[in-house]
Amino acid sequence: MVQRTPSYIAALPELDPWANFVNDWLPQNIAMRINKWKAYLQGALFYQYCTRYPDSAIKEIKAGMFAEVSSVMGREEFDRHFTPPYNPWEQRLCLAPGGDFFRPIREGKATMFTGHIDHLTENGI
Repeated sequence: MVQRTPSYIAALPELDPWANFVNDWLPQNIAMRINKWKAYLQGALFYQYCTRYPDSAIKEIKAGMFAEVSSVMGREEFDRHFTPPYNPWEQRLCLAPGGDFFRPIREGKATMFTGHIDHLTENGI
C-alpha cells in the first residue's frame, strides 16, 4: 500500500452483540429502529469525543491500530505509517469492519510505504 500521508483506521467488530441481542428478543421493526438509533448515537458521540478530546482520542485509536499490527510491526515503523498529521475527523477516519484492513499486513501479503510521491509512470510510482 502506498500513501502520501497516514490515516486513522479503527477496527470495528464484525458482529455487534448488542444488535444481535435486540434482534433476537424484539420484533424486527422495533429492533431495526433501536439498532439504527444506537448506530447513529454511537457515531455522533464518537465524533464529539474525537473533536472535543483529540489527544485522548488519538491515544485510543492508535492503541487499537497498534494492537492490530504489533505482531509484525515495531513501534517506530508503526508510527511512520500510522501517525497522521491531523486530529481524528479533521480529515478522515476509516472504519475497518472486523479489522479487514490490517489482515493482509499481519499475514505478510501487504507492505506499507508512506512518503512523498514524486511522479507516476506507466510502470508504477
